[in-house]
Amino acid sequence: MRRRAVLGGIGVLAAGGLSSAQAQTPIADETARNLATVKRLFAEVYNDANLEHVDQIISPDYVPSDPDLAPGIDAYRARQETSIADFAEAYTSYTFVIDDMIARDNIVAARYTFTAARPDGTQKKSQLSAWYELRDGLITTWV
Repeated sequence: MRRRAVLGGIGVLAAGGLSSAQAQTPIADETARNLATVKRLFAEVYNDANLEHVDQIISPDYVPSDPDLAPGIDAYRARQETSIADFAEAYTSYTFVIDDMIARDNIVAARYTFTAARPDGTQKKSQLSAWYELRDGLITTWV
């Protein structure tokens, strides 16, 4: 049976649920750390356009889901710098809001809403989802 437990307001799926003793295990700690890392990605990189601490979020050996893109944190940082510039040009304001997150093993799935205002005054709103694979609390790939 699967149960949904809540750790810090974020759902975690676990086979058989989490007992209070299991919630203190290294697996639960790793899951909580992975969820926190993805939350930081949205808060710092996506919403604040801040790449200062990206090395605390993205693994040095990050592999993009698109095989045509270069791997590694430096390539990731360069793509994010371009994305930040593109978003600043396309929108007067924007925000990414995590609607729900679930984690199992080293995978975190996030369902989120992107809302933006265009220079002409029109609004854009999209509901999206992403899956992240993590190792040692750092994102190694995004799907």
